[in-house]
Amino acid sequence: MLRSTLCNGLMASKCHDSKFHRNVDRSMTGSFGYASLQARGRCASTSTSDGLVTDLTAEVKFNIKAKRRFWSDKAERRVWLAQSGAVLGVQTLSDWYKIKSDQLLRIKNSSLLKKYYRASLYAALKDLHPEHQWHPWLFQSRMRSVWNLPEVRRDFFDWTLREVLHRQSLEDWYQVKYRDLVQQLKQRGVPITAIQNYCGGSFVNALKETYPAHEWQEWRFAKVPKGFWKDLDNRKRYFNWVGQQLKLQTREDWYGVTYNQVAGLGANGILQSQYNSSLSEALADVYPDHAWSSINFSSKDQSNQLSVRS
Repeated sequence: MLRSTLCNGLMASKCHDSKFHRNVDRSMTGSFGYASLQARGRCASTSTSDGLVTDLTAEVKFNIKAKRRFWSDKAERRVWLAQSGAVLGVQTLSDWYKIKSDQLLRIKNSSLLKKYYRASLYAALKDLHPEHQWHPWLFQSRMRSVWNLPEVRRDFFDWTLREVLHRQSLEDWYQVKYRDLVQQLKQRGVPITAIQNYCGGSFVNALKETYPAHEWQEWRFAKVPKGFWKDLDNRKRYFNWVGQQLKLQTREDWYGVTYNQVAGLGANGILQSQYNSSLSEALADVYPDHAWSSINFSSKDQSNQLSVRS
């Protein structure tokens, strides 16, 4: 009699687990089901002093001692993630950003995370919920390796422009002050050093690497990359742009340009560092194929040099 009762109880438990798995799987479509799962009182846990879950009640045990091929079923992995999320208080997909990988690793049967996702919560969520756009820089656990992926860096700058700076065009990056950007990202808990390190610590170089199809004009940023003006090609690109801004048609038109006009377009740095504040020296260096006349430059260029030095 006792043996029969135990067998019946075991069969009922297995039947309950099977129904529970199906219910959780259905609840995960749409609202993800964590809130409703907790509301029905099907999940409970005991916590340590640091608030991390160490065990589950018999009602929602992870009875995952089945066949080896059990975890190969993506639906079952989704069930495990939903159960784990319910234990950790996750009610929406965005709540996962508050969870650290080591919290999930303390839950029973967390070997799943190690075996299939190399202990990466980000990798698990990407696989099990591809319908959601995940931002790795918002997770509590820092993932340095993800910054090696070009698509992640592109997503980061797209998100920063849209969500942090509230701008739309790549041209808007010229108006961004790097120090202000760092402060805003720090307030959101974003590790700016990760993307900095990848591009040699240069904000401008990071943008150039992320958006290679865009024709960047580095001199329009508050600060050009280190060593930028030492490259003759960069200096020539800059003076070509200045000529376009001043609507110059021929090389001869440069004789009518004053130092202050060029300085107004941000030329102070390059003229002072490379050409001793002399526009004529700059043009002779950038356009050596033209026969420049020092006489035509003398009065204007010398007076401009004096005004700058004084």
